[in-house]
Amino acid sequence: MTDPYLSALVRELKSHGVTQYEVKKGRKHRRLIFTFQGREMFYVMPSTSSDFRAPLNAQSDLRRLMGVERVITKSASPRPRKRRLEAEPECPCLTVRPDPFAALQSVCVDPLLGPMLKRLEDRIRQAEWRLSFSPVSFARWSRGRKVPA
Repeated sequence: MTDPYLSALVRELKSHGVTQYEVKKGRKHRRLIFTFQGREMFYVMPSTSSDFRAPLNAQSDLRRLMGVERVITKSASPRPRKRRLEAEPECPCLTVRPDPFAALQSVCVDPLLGPMLKRLEDRIRQAEWRLSFSPVSFARWSRGRKVPA
């Protein structure tokens, strides 16, 4: 069977113990005829499926028609758990430089120039902070962290 729609339905039938089934083709739709628990049933399916979820939806419709629950088989080996990364304290590639504005802070007490100097100071520190990393180590260190803009 190359039709994924029909193969999904047959797989569902076999999981509930149905071995005898028949596919009849009509003018516009195909009909899957089978016997389940002594009752003859049929499921009408399209000749062409609509999207990638169509086989899954058809399996669900077939289960609803038969009045059964989904059969879930557990695998022998459990799924591997995701390993949590240990928190890194700080990036080892960060270099600490002396503050170039330390001398100016005591001189500039002007109410207009003080805040402007503070903003300029912050911008330069951020730029120096970004430049102190090599691109690879910065990308590795900043993964998952909020980095100042």
